[in-house]
Amino acid sequence: MLLLLSVVQRLSATVYFTEEFNKGWRENWVESQTHQRDKTNGRVVSSPGQWYGDWVVQSGLKTTDDKKFYLYTRDIGQTISNRGKPLIISYTIKHEDSKEAAGAYIKLLPETINQEEYKSEDPFELMFGLDITSRLSALLKLTMTYMGEQYELRKFVTVPLDRYTHMYTLIIRPNNTMEVLLDGKRLIYGLIRDLFEILGPRMIADETVKKPADWIDDPEIPDPNGPQKPADWDDRPFIVDPDAKKPDNWDEIAEDMRLKDEQEKHMSKKEKSIWEQLYEAYDYRLGFTEKDRLDPYAWVPPEIPNPAFKGKWTQRMIPNPDYKGPWSPPLIPNPKWRQANYLYLHNIRYVAIDVYQEKAGTIYDNIFIGDDMKEWELFANQTFFPYVEEEKERAIIIIQRERRRQSERTNLPPDEEIYDENDAEFGKVNDIDEEDKKKKIELPVMDAKEYQETFVEDL
Repeated sequence: MLLLLSVVQRLSATVYFTEEFNKGWRENWVESQTHQRDKTNGRVVSSPGQWYGDWVVQSGLKTTDDKKFYLYTRDIGQTISNRGKPLIISYTIKHEDSKEAAGAYIKLLPETINQEEYKSEDPFELMFGLDITSRLSALLKLTMTYMGEQYELRKFVTVPLDRYTHMYTLIIRPNNTMEVLLDGKRLIYGLIRDLFEILGPRMIADETVKKPADWIDDPEIPDPNGPQKPADWDDRPFIVDPDAKKPDNWDEIAEDMRLKDEQEKHMSKKEKSIWEQLYEAYDYRLGFTEKDRLDPYAWVPPEIPNPAFKGKWTQRMIPNPDYKGPWSPPLIPNPKWRQANYLYLHNIRYVAIDVYQEKAGTIYDNIFIGDDMKEWELFANQTFFPYVEEEKERAIIIIQRERRRQSERTNLPPDEEIYDENDAEFGKVNDIDEEDKKKKIELPVMDAKEYQETFVEDL
């Protein structure tokens, strides 16, 4: 019985699309005219890169022009719907020169797309893969569309930033879970609603409930029995110089300033208004009349340090006996939240390479779209896994040869900065930028019990 079930599942497995960029691949891909008109489109060639395990198998679409857009789409031939079954999307990517930012992901598009006039702003179903944010940072790019709205992955996930080929695999299941594999190993996994927070929180604050007027949330109050601020306590750090006198010819000086300002046409109205506001604020602090505050050429006496300044007075504080703690409104069920059964569902017609690259050199290859993990494994074992170690061995040979040539040209020890073998270690994960580190938190991961409760057998 189990054997029969296995055979039925195997026969129902579908491979919707594969692309290995073999001979004749250009005939199937359409370059958008959007950036051809202003000549900001980049050129692509077929290449395996500097190092590879097999020239033919590992040759892919390589970007060649820096600071250019790459918009290429291919028609799958039918609109794919993953209703009631898994959706597996996989591709390999290599970026041998990651000195600057470069997009290296793919998009899955709906059937409404016009390939000739396709633009980056057009709707998409999924955006998935590698996004190089700097020479030291690479992140997982994962964005999905649900009911016309786009949702990005809520957390930052670092991925390898080296010079080797990596395989990114996205698995979407009918039980509304999503999984990402990197070189066949799990990178993230969880419920779609948690990974993207599509439905929002189940409970929200009741905005109709206001804070009670008698609610005391100040933990401390000034001590009524403590020392009070003395009447002669002076907390002004600066005072107007009492000995300063307005020059007798100030009116003449002010008139000269006004005439000079009128002649300086380079000062914009916006800049003039800023200066006038500064004068007004300064004059107001010194207590001048309304006429003086509106006159930018009024004489302003200088300030001097206050000899009687004693510093800022601080009242002694004691615990507030009426303190009730911080107030927060009660929580109520979110009316917009609902148990959505079709978060996983997508309808796909086109595959797109839609990126802008500061630094070109990305090699796309081995795109796979199907609904069965066995078929994906067969594809990966034919196009990726057998060549991982061979690619690394060839890279080390090329790196060592380049170092020897440099040493012979300069009669100096090889420059360690040309290549760093540690940078190219397979599976190395680099840290993200400092600002992103502050935001980085762990992804939600379901435990075994929650997985069993949500799991739906793939039919």
